Amino acid sequence: MNFVPKNRHRMLSTNFPSFKIGSYDLQFVSHFKYSGHSITSSLSDDDDIQREIRSMFVRCNLLIRRFPNCSKAVKLKLFQSFCLCFYDIALWSSFHKSYLHKFKCCYNKCVKLFFWLLLNLTV
Repeated sequence: MNFVPKNRHRMLSTNFPSFKIGSYDLQFVSHFKYSGHSITSSLSDDDDIQREIRSMFVRCNLLIRRFPNCSKAVKLKLFQSFCLCFYDIALWSSFHKSYLHKFKCCYNKCVKLFFWLLLNLTV
C-alpha cells in the first residue's frame, strides 16, 4: 500500500516504479484488510467502523432468529459471546465522530432488539 504524505508539497513524484515478487507484479491499492482490520490509504478508521456496524447487526439478527426459545441466562451468554467481540476496536485512532456515534447507536439498537424480544417473550 502506498500512503500519500500529509505535506503534499514534499512529494517528489506521483509515479512509482512497479514492484515484483518473483514474476508477479504487486498492485497499488487504496485499501486492504490485515488481520480483519480495514486499512485505507487515508489512514482513517471510518471504513472499519462501518464494517463492524454491519457485522454487529448480522450477529445480533442471527441470534434473534436462531435462538428464540432459549432461557434468559442462555440468551445473555450468547449475546455476550457473539455480539461483544470487539477485538480490533482498540486500533481505532483516526475517525470522524459521526462514525463512532453510528457505532454506539448500532450497539444500543442491538441491545434493545435483543432484550425487547427477551422481555416480550416472557410476558
